[in-house]
Amino acid sequence: MAGDEQPTRASWLTRNGRVVGVVAGLLVASGVIVWLVVRKLPQEATAFDADEYIAKAWSAARDEAADAELISVSVRMLTVDGRVDTDHGGRLEARFRSPSAPGAAPAEPAILGANTKPSPAGCPVIAVDAYPYEGRRARRLSFGTTTKAGSCDVRSSRAEVRCKVAEVWQRAIAKGAPQPALADVELVQTAADGAREWRFTITERGEHYEKTVFSAVIPDDCRSSSGS
Repeated sequence: MAGDEQPTRASWLTRNGRVVGVVAGLLVASGVIVWLVVRKLPQEATAFDADEYIAKAWSAARDEAADAELISVSVRMLTVDGRVDTDHGGRLEARFRSPSAPGAAPAEPAILGANTKPSPAGCPVIAVDAYPYEGRRARRLSFGTTTKAGSCDVRSSRAEVRCKVAEVWQRAIAKGAPQPALADVELVQTAADGAREWRFTITERGEHYEKTVFSAVIPDDCRSSSGS
């Protein structure tokens, strides 16, 4: 194994005495521990529940930083019943930040007369992703957390995600979304007071082209809640 990375811990996940996955930690040169949780899906499974994994993402982010705030959620290949279709390349990506985490330190000179020593750019962003571990038709789901540099000028909030993704789909249908279809949705904060909106898109994809056939903006103002 390369000298700048070494495993820090690995353990088997079991359920009712059966091995269902493995947890492994990797310490990279930057000193950041990257955790990957690989879960084995049932043999017939071709999708996973988006709302369930938004909640899991909140939990994983708060394991990294107790004051984690949500920046955005992106879901590709979302079915009308709120599942991520992994057979068609679906995945879920959530981004968080910690308001108390320090930003990049100012550059320091390496030695008098030399160029300044580069320092990491931006502020730490906690990325939580869920996607098929070994390609689209895999029956294992990778669910991992990494911390990387990102923009310091982003909006975030600890407020709950109010709409379930199936509710977002139903609102899009009311606005004319075609069916059957798979959608891409993105939840972003649009105001300093924590207001968020879902950006809903259905795209026709060919071998050499992509064309948006439907798009809508859905306020995240449902009565239900998902996540924190």
